[in-house]
Amino acid sequence: MAEPEDIIIEAAHAATSAVRALWLRRAAPDPSPRLADLRRRLDLFLATLFPDAPEIGVAQADAPRFLLARWAAGIPAHARSGPLPSTDGVRIRLPAALEGVEPDATPAAYRLLALQQAARAHRGTPALVPGGDSLLRDLYLLAEAAAVDRWLGTLAARLAEPIAEARRAALRTRAGRAGGRARARLTRQEAEVERRLRLLLGAPPDTPPDEVSAADTPAESLRWAKEEAAKIRRLGGRYRGIAPVALWGTAAPPSDDLPTPARESRDGRRAAPSEGRMARRPRVRRPAEDEDDARPGIWLPRADDPKESVEDPMGLARPTDRDEEGRPGELGDSLSELGEARLVRTPEPAREILLSDEPPTRLPLPPSTSLSAGALFYPEWDCRAGRYRLRGAVVR
Repeated sequence: MAEPEDIIIEAAHAATSAVRALWLRRAAPDPSPRLADLRRRLDLFLATLFPDAPEIGVAQADAPRFLLARWAAGIPAHARSGPLPSTDGVRIRLPAALEGVEPDATPAAYRLLALQQAARAHRGTPALVPGGDSLLRDLYLLAEAAAVDRWLGTLAARLAEPIAEARRAALRTRAGRAGGRARARLTRQEAEVERRLRLLLGAPPDTPPDEVSAADTPAESLRWAKEEAAKIRRLGGRYRGIAPVALWGTAAPPSDDLPTPARESRDGRRAAPSEGRMARRPRVRRPAEDEDDARPGIWLPRADDPKESVEDPMGLARPTDRDEEGRPGELGDSLSELGEARLVRTPEPAREILLSDEPPTRLPLPPSTSLSAGALFYPEWDCRAGRYRLRGAVVR
């Protein structure tokens, strides 16, 4: 039997969801184009300059953090932001909507953001993103921003002025946000990185300042970032991060993110997995070298009926979920609260499919080959899974 507090929590969640859905239906429509309206055009546009550009997905905000969690993690207010453009080399992610941009200027703004991330993916920026050191990471991305802006201005002369104007707008925004009180909250290390970032924003794209390197390769950018990080650490204090620049966005290490096949039912036929939705999709976390345990440890069963929750095991070999009547809606809500989670594959097919605004990653298609005398197998599009079935049609 459910506890009284569980019933109260579930009732509050249902009421909140109903009120939110009603508010969204009554809200006035936004005249500005959204990413969903422009995604196909952006894909075609990127193909003109970067034929190997990754597929475009939806950028998501960071996982929600309570005040105590933000304080414990040491994340200052000036380093927090909404959804940022990003790429991991496998996919380009752009915000679902651009706030503060006029409707007529939205397509051009999306094109510039998409070009920025496509250039980073083509250049190989995500492959060398440092992990675990925020100072080194920010300096590396700053050097890559200088190199990408200069490269895009050389690649297409018409891009130089839009990039310069976007830089000036970002500099004005930072000057308005960071008043005297906000500047005083920066540590000495943060103030030094902020100073270099503003110098880069105020410089022309083709001539970066001497304080910021515009290296020819990401490896050189990483080498420069390590040298400068050692100098900045001598200033003392700590480094918690600085406010990101929406024009440049961010980059993440490549993730192993591939679709999961549908599960087989007990009679041998493929059963359609149950579907749910996620408000946001957690980032895929790569495992550390010594993370996986060779065998599972001791698990103590709880005497009470715990509330369903999702967590990243961080090296623990957790037992397989044996719930045959899963509730994908609750599972999606729990996953949306995680900042990142590890992607684990098992021989058993998936029981639930959790959908988000970002389209699923598609498997590469091998060329059709003759597997038997007089028979050819061709892929066939599966509209439900959003990918091709490699042996969808047989021609004899």
